[in-house]
Amino acid sequence: MVLGNILGSILPSRQVAAPAAPVGYGSHVGITDGDAAYNTAAEVYGALGAAGAGYYKIWEKTVGAQKGIRWGFGSPLTPYNQGYMWFALLDAGTGFTTGVLRLCQSDANETINLVVKEMDDTNRLHTTTNTSITTAQPSDMAVMTALPEQTHRPIVGEDSKLQLKYAAIARPAAEDAAGFSIPVTIFQ
Repeated sequence: MVLGNILGSILPSRQVAAPAAPVGYGSHVGITDGDAAYNTAAEVYGALGAAGAGYYKIWEKTVGAQKGIRWGFGSPLTPYNQGYMWFALLDAGTGFTTGVLRLCQSDANETINLVVKEMDDTNRLHTTTNTSITTAQPSDMAVMTALPEQTHRPIVGEDSKLQLKYAAIARPAAEDAAGFSIPVTIFQ
């Protein structure tokens, strides 16, 4: 026998186990979870720019101490255990604002901005009933947009930000209602 094989069989291994991947839990964010300048419906639709004028930051949440957050939760492999989202901006009784919604993440100084997901808000993000924000909210996940945990982007850490940016394509005379529920994974 070779000396290395003998010593290897009697000495303990010095291999270091890889750190376990962080495990988070699923939750949802809505308007009231935003930072002070973004936590009411009026502030959300008030931040919109003119139709066709590009993307505007309409909502932001700064991640707290000793916490991490990532957009979405669950896996597409288990569709009943993944997050589903809705989003609507409207003039009640008149019509919906249409445009493109971006889920973004940014560092604390907003020097690094990453687009995590982009979607047209007419594509299963709300119902077709524009009488109120309540009637615009879908209740059947078969017609909602799935948002599994977005593992292709890093976890957003302390003092960094989750953001929603929106580019309006068409707007009614004046929005008077806004709402959303977007799944997130929270790490403590």
